[in-house]
Amino acid sequence: LTENKNMPQAEAAEAEASPEKSGWLLKWTNYMKGYRKRWFVLQHGVLSYYVDDADAAASCRGSLVVHDAVITVDAGNNFALSVPKAGSSATARVFHLRAFSEEDHVSWINAIEAAKVQSTSTSGFHFPTLSSHGGRKSLVFSPSGRNTVDIVDELESASEGDMSDDELTGDAVVDSVLGSKIKKMQTWQLQLKERCTRFHDQLEEGRREIPGVGELQDEAAEVERTAADLLEACRTYVEQLSTHQKDWTNMLRTNNSRTRELQAQLETLAREHQSLVGNAASPGRSRTRSQSNGDASTPRIGEVDSDDDIFFDAVEADAPGIVADTGSCTKASLSGESTATKALGDEMKTAGAGPAVAIVTRRTRIPASPKLQLSLWSMIKSCVGKDLSRIAMPVNFNEPISFTQRLCEDLEYSDLLTRAANSKTPAERMVWVSAFTASGFASQAKSRTGKPFNPLLGETYELDRRAEQGWRAIAEQVSHHPPICCMHAESDTWVYWQECAFTMQFWGQYIDVKPTGLSHLLFKDTGDHFTWTKVSTKVHNIIVGSLWVDQHGTMIITNHRTGDTCSMEYVPYAMFSASDARTVKGKVCDKAGKTYYKISGKWDKGLVAEPVGMAGSKFSVWHAVPPPPYTESMYHMSLMALTLNEMTAPDEGCAPTDARLRPDVRAMENGNWEQANSVKVALEEAQRARRRDMERRRDTWRPRWFDLKPDPCYPNRQIHQFNDKYWETKETKSWEHPFDMYAVKAK
Repeated sequence: LTENKNMPQAEAAEAEASPEKSGWLLKWTNYMKGYRKRWFVLQHGVLSYYVDDADAAASCRGSLVVHDAVITVDAGNNFALSVPKAGSSATARVFHLRAFSEEDHVSWINAIEAAKVQSTSTSGFHFPTLSSHGGRKSLVFSPSGRNTVDIVDELESASEGDMSDDELTGDAVVDSVLGSKIKKMQTWQLQLKERCTRFHDQLEEGRREIPGVGELQDEAAEVERTAADLLEACRTYVEQLSTHQKDWTNMLRTNNSRTRELQAQLETLAREHQSLVGNAASPGRSRTRSQSNGDASTPRIGEVDSDDDIFFDAVEADAPGIVADTGSCTKASLSGESTATKALGDEMKTAGAGPAVAIVTRRTRIPASPKLQLSLWSMIKSCVGKDLSRIAMPVNFNEPISFTQRLCEDLEYSDLLTRAANSKTPAERMVWVSAFTASGFASQAKSRTGKPFNPLLGETYELDRRAEQGWRAIAEQVSHHPPICCMHAESDTWVYWQECAFTMQFWGQYIDVKPTGLSHLLFKDTGDHFTWTKVSTKVHNIIVGSLWVDQHGTMIITNHRTGDTCSMEYVPYAMFSASDARTVKGKVCDKAGKTYYKISGKWDKGLVAEPVGMAGSKFSVWHAVPPPPYTESMYHMSLMALTLNEMTAPDEGCAPTDARLRPDVRAMENGNWEQANSVKVALEEAQRARRRDMERRRDTWRPRWFDLKPDPCYPNRQIHQFNDKYWETKETKSWEHPFDMYAVKAK
């Protein structure tokens, strides 16, 4: 037993190195109290919690042994520890915890994992722990403590050096990363067996001389069996890691391929930039029209999404039977346009519409919001017992655009419709159309909760984007009670129109807006006619807390020519929901019910699609372009929204009822909220006076640019449809409006 004389020192060193951690965490208590702040201490493999750090020495409120605990990592900074009952699959105890930051989240999970390993592991090998690398969380599994991102980087460096793509097989991955570790484990096992044998021999020799040696020998045998079980578990774990070799290889090849494609695209972009600079410097040269009509041969640089982990397995390359979008939005959007396709030419026209259109430089900023605070709750209390029709909502809850303008913002990603028009099959076309229906919600994400101004009856808005995207649109408020706003847009290849009507219910803490109007999309070449109704929008925390918006419900998109459908499920977010916020799931089926594509993603970030029966062939369909950070002070509006109230050359000569001419919206945009409130009240009173006058004359309002006709897909339903008179009237400037709806005096 002389070889064990240094055991106390070894135990002291081990105790000194044992994982210990303390700090604040949020612990779930019950549905009445929710999460409560508690002081947690991890020591000697036991996680204990207290009311505060001052009570850590005495009044423990609860504890949990982490040796057999199972760690579950949830969305955000949430995680849970559960201990199963002995001999049962049921759970004996669970701690639901939440860290205050991502760093604390990673630190606590690593500490708990280390505490678990401390009681079972052998020297030199560590079970996986959670690590943060470049904003991503990954498992550390190697003995040296490196995480998967580091190992992939090492393999990528090896592939750039001595190994080609053909040589980078699964066996090479295992040999280069795990081979040496397996050999070390085998050496440790032999050393352990040898030492255990010597220890048994020494105990056998001292059995007669030292009392209690027999019990010590039994304990040593138990230690040997436990160590053997641990080594067997380590080997099993390494074998499981080896099964992922193909995934690592595919991931590495995909990253290398993306890098090469990006380099080629950058070179092409640089050449095109030089060409454009030369054309701009030479007035005699004609500009070439960009291939924004969906030509897949044109290289494009995709916008890099900050949450790219969601789409790490979506290979942005040509998928079988469909052209993958390598990023529907480009960096060019930051210069003033809000969509991916920029037509750099003077030949872009709509179907049968007028002469060539020059390129327009649009603004990217508006005056910052003065951020005047107003309590909605105090306002609601002041409205008790009053006629709500006579109460004017202040502009504090608005953003400086009208709803007629907001409706045209659905076309921000109109390049998806161009791609749909160029698709080869109806199923492909449905994929792009489905992405377009989801893209209209992207601007409502995060903190953009301002309400657009209610349009006045007869208010119009025209939006001419022939220079950038090859389409133009017109919107009109056709009814006030119930409120109905119509919009019609047309390009060379498609026609899109919608009748926006909805019902709104107030449920105390949230408002639920349920659309009842129908949207139509017709492709001129194929005759494919799509219809859908938007899903419901819920605005949370009306009374208390920060406002946030969510979409929920199922949207059914129908191709009336082929019978194909796409069911898009917008999953509502809840605190205890298993799904992430703003999640969308869908599938494209033919009229017989056969599924061709599955669609998934988030309606505020992007979507990916995967052909059924072709696992691993996901491709990116659409990526949202986040607005620049400076727009936080500009009502969190998107880049396209910032341009909607701007009067540019194509908009000159618009109707006198155009929303750009509204004095209350213009005053709010300029930061004069007091004047905006006064003018808004005057405009609403003038509209009530016109309505009373019409009732006295027993007259009814008739829209100017939209006529009520049977729906082309649902003949038993009446829908307002564009009468093709607006653009002709603009050319002749024969507006002949009976009154000037914006000629009011502020009080």
